[in-house]
Amino acid sequence: DLPDGEHTFCVAATDFAGNTDPTPACHVWTVDTFAPAFVSSNPANGATNVSVTERTISFTFDEAMGPGYSVTWTGDSGGNTSTSWSSDKKTISFTFDADLPANTTISWVLNPSTHSLNFKDLSGNPLPADTYSGSFMTATAVDITPPDTFITDQPPNPSNSNTASFSFTCSEGGCTFECQLDGGGFSPCTSPKDY
Repeated sequence: DLPDGEHTFCVAATDFAGNTDPTPACHVWTVDTFAPAFVSSNPANGATNVSVTERTISFTFDEAMGPGYSVTWTGDSGGNTSTSWSSDKKTISFTFDADLPANTTISWVLNPSTHSLNFKDLSGNPLPADTYSGSFMTATAVDITPPDTFITDQPPNPSNSNTASFSFTCSEGGCTFECQLDGGGFSPCTSPKDY
């Protein structure tokens, strides 16, 4: 049996006249009988407070891998994913088409025994089944959408009164308000605001 590593086989032909090919035919190949190993994930296993907008999850291995893959997910967004390999074929990235769910544990298993063992190195050695798994926790969703403000009651225009009362609301619950009159600067207020 040949040991793991690079090997070179050469063969030279000699004819009946005793002439030997001066440039033997050679073949170089590598014997690799070892299974690949998982190195890391991003987000890292056990990470917390991962942004829900971090839609890409990647896995890195200790050697170049073939194009196949097999992963099971729990807690993910349920959306579709696109997949890409790094140029050195050691890192695969899964990008979800929707944000991850907030405040959720996302778990994964590489080469689950319930699926074909598709993660293999370039020699065809499979990643061991059910050996590599992990999880991370997403953050609470951050509201980055400003509310809309609506005036719901105001004095008529024109008005013959030297007092005015304004009622207002917003498009989200829990809003606070700041009011200003005649460009005098905003200050905290509540509805209704009387002048």
